[in-house]
Amino acid sequence: MQDPSRPLGGRRLTPGGGAFPSTRLSLIERMRGGRADSRRAAFGEIVTGYWKPLYTHLRVTWRLSPEDAQDLTQAFFAEAFEKAWLDAYDPA
Repeated sequence: MQDPSRPLGGRRLTPGGGAFPSTRLSLIERMRGGRADSRRAAFGEIVTGYWKPLYTHLRVTWRLSPEDAQDLTQAFFAEAFEKAWLDAYDPA
């Protein structure tokens, strides 16, 4: 994982700079019905895809420091996993 205190890709943080990826339904489905290790692996892939865009959003939109944005990003993903927020995802 990239050190979040460094500028992303060596560029300035800009509102359009951290596009969120498309949601991969296959990962959501693996999280819903799999064993604990499969759920963790699927969630890890989601975190890998969304970490940088979420971190960038927090830095740019909320003007958080690198440390605060990192802490809030980590807290968001931890709570999302613990409370199974993505189990309620409906692509419709």
